[in-house]
Amino acid sequence: MAGLSSSAIVGFISSGIKMGEKIVEFFLSGFSGYGWKIWEYVKGKWMLEIDAIRVRGQFTVFELLISKIRAIIGAQAITQGCGKIKTAELSEDGLYYLITIEDKDMSFVEHDFIRYKEFTGNQKSYHVEIESVADGVIRIPVSEFETVADESGHVSVSNPPSVGDDIVQFGNSSYETQYAGRHSAIYMHADENAQPAIDVLAGIYSKDWSNCLKVRVGGDIPGTNGLKGFYCVNGMLKGVDDDGTILYQFNPDSSGFIAKGNIRWDKEGNGDIFNRAIYWDTDGFHFGSGVKLTWDNLDSEVKKNLKGEPGKDGSSLVYKGEFTSHPSNPQNGWYYRNTSDKKNYVYQDNAWYVMTVDGEDGLDGINGNDGKDGLDIVWKGDLSAAPADPVKNWVYRDTDNGRVYIYNGTAWELMVADGLDGTDGTNGKDGMRVYITYHDSETEPAVPTGNGTTEGWHTNSTASVVWISQKVADSADSGEWGTPIRFRGKDGQDANLLPWIEEWNNNKTEIGGEYMVSPKMFSGTKDSNGKLTGVAMGRDCLTGADGTKRTGIFALVDDEVVFELDPVNKKYKFKGEVFANKGTFTGTVNANDGVIGGFEIEGSGLKNISGRDAMISVQTDYGDHQRQAALGNTLSAMVGFDVSAYMSATGNWNSFNRALMLRASGSTMRKDMMFGGYCNLCIDAIGGVDWKMDKNDHWSMPGVLGFVAVERDLNSVQRWGDGMIISRIQRTSTGQYTLYHSQGHTDYIVIVQTTPWAVDGDRWTIGIECGRYNDHFNIQTLDANKGLMNIDFRVVVIGRPAD
Repeated sequence: MAGLSSSAIVGFISSGIKMGEKIVEFFLSGFSGYGWKIWEYVKGKWMLEIDAIRVRGQFTVFELLISKIRAIIGAQAITQGCGKIKTAELSEDGLYYLITIEDKDMSFVEHDFIRYKEFTGNQKSYHVEIESVADGVIRIPVSEFETVADESGHVSVSNPPSVGDDIVQFGNSSYETQYAGRHSAIYMHADENAQPAIDVLAGIYSKDWSNCLKVRVGGDIPGTNGLKGFYCVNGMLKGVDDDGTILYQFNPDSSGFIAKGNIRWDKEGNGDIFNRAIYWDTDGFHFGSGVKLTWDNLDSEVKKNLKGEPGKDGSSLVYKGEFTSHPSNPQNGWYYRNTSDKKNYVYQDNAWYVMTVDGEDGLDGINGNDGKDGLDIVWKGDLSAAPADPVKNWVYRDTDNGRVYIYNGTAWELMVADGLDGTDGTNGKDGMRVYITYHDSETEPAVPTGNGTTEGWHTNSTASVVWISQKVADSADSGEWGTPIRFRGKDGQDANLLPWIEEWNNNKTEIGGEYMVSPKMFSGTKDSNGKLTGVAMGRDCLTGADGTKRTGIFALVDDEVVFELDPVNKKYKFKGEVFANKGTFTGTVNANDGVIGGFEIEGSGLKNISGRDAMISVQTDYGDHQRQAALGNTLSAMVGFDVSAYMSATGNWNSFNRALMLRASGSTMRKDMMFGGYCNLCIDAIGGVDWKMDKNDHWSMPGVLGFVAVERDLNSVQRWGDGMIISRIQRTSTGQYTLYHSQGHTDYIVIVQTTPWAVDGDRWTIGIECGRYNDHFNIQTLDANKGLMNIDFRVVVIGRPAD
């Protein structure tokens, strides 16, 4: 195998670079090309195109661009959701498919339409709607899938979802706002209808896409029986050059232009070329003013041959005026303007021809600059003379002449004037009159006729009149009379009294010779001073001190109203003592005296009655723990003796039980004015204390904060108390220990006790504190004879808890 030396390669390339020439064999560039080529594709940059490169050593590339043809079998979609099925199972009731996907992020939502389609093999496909998505599980009714029945009649799903299916979302059936933006897709396909195309779909609210195709590039253009091209619904086609200049544009309303606007047309089909040099409309094809047709490319002989003989003098045109239609008996040369279609016609050789057409209004000009803001008019009112010291745009009305004047900055000028009375109109026609006629018959008479004075009808209003009739007419003899109306009533019949009225009638009261049934009543007595005691009831049965009459039921004791039911004024009151087994108050209850349970209302407080047992108790049950607070005279406590207040909080292992919380803060006054602490006292008590606590309960309060028992080599440590948490114990050297805490202050003392059996029973040992700090303290353990030694010790801490 022949080889090529490195020097030959260098020289080969160098010569190409040095000469600046292309070094090629038979060459065709591109994916399907052949040969090789090296050339300067940009000033100072060289390119080598070859079929393959093998590098045995280092291969250094500053920028690597890889071009590759990729392919998929079927279709490609850009939508709002997709995924590969991880599991697909039937629900227990067999009514739903429960599907999960391999992706961690769920891109499907309820009401989405999903589609699966294979373009090879058995060409499996399904197009279904999702019912719900919850906890990463897609739920689809089995009824969404196509079914097939076998020979025995058993029905099954023909194309069920299965593991590995690539499902894609196409639209959503919901119109709710939360699903906006899930109804569009870009769909690129090569095998859908054996016609490759790129589709833009919008408004996908169902499985039917017939009205969703908005843009298509490729084959099977709608309405063309399979032709290929470009299709767009309400779309615009626009072309621009590198500078952004619009070269051509086709608008959705069918208007547009080409050649940078030199050829344009509107949506009605009217258009022009080069600023109406040539234009067309519904009236035909026209040449604009200034258009000249030349034959500059013809030689002189041809031009000479084109010239004809001089023509005869033409006839003058005769203008006949304006008409709505062609004038009759026309002659050659007549012309007129048609006022109906705004065109001028000329008559020639037995026919009328359009000569000119009225021009259309030109396009609106560019809007002018906004005018300067005007001054507000200031109304000064109705005055008999002009106001003094006027300012521009002051306005007033002169009450003498009814005119309105405005001040223009130098003088008053007329703005408006009151309108004058119009001229009197002609006298109106006399109105029609009302005519009445009378009849004395007891039986209903016939409708009157004529002037109403026949067949017993007359115009005299007497005591004998029983019937009347009326009409509205121009005269007594014109118009029609109305149906007779009985004017005088018949004698009434005796009424049947109700039983209670008859009874009252039998026990009636006679006043002045007449009997009366009164709408109001009073039952009671009047004393020597005229004061009433009793019950009043009825309408306006009571008159108040201010003269107001009251309606209702009222009870009086010595003229004082102690009970009232007044439905008119909606007032209801009772004054006295009430005994009731039960009742409900829905409004406000005000009490200045009385008894509530074992308490009497006294002033603005409650007091237990005659020293008897009385208690206020509040208890709240939270299910797994309870809160209870009680205040009273004698309450049985848990320890068996009487207390004046009792509070408790109990619960399970996971509750925070706090029975009482007291807080006092803010004072900077010292208790003894010099050395004492601030006067923020949560408890000021006199008496003893019986304080118990469980073994493992939290303890943190001033005084004993806790204790620690330590074995000399730190093998065993025992702690109690939460006022100071000892987080770590360290032996720094023989007989020297450091105990760490998070107290945040040094308001504490440390008492150290060594155990009597620390080393030997016949030796004396001691422990001392030798340094207190915000986060630790130091101690030493000593033998009376040998000095520092490692000895078992106990520490008690007294002081203030952590901040």
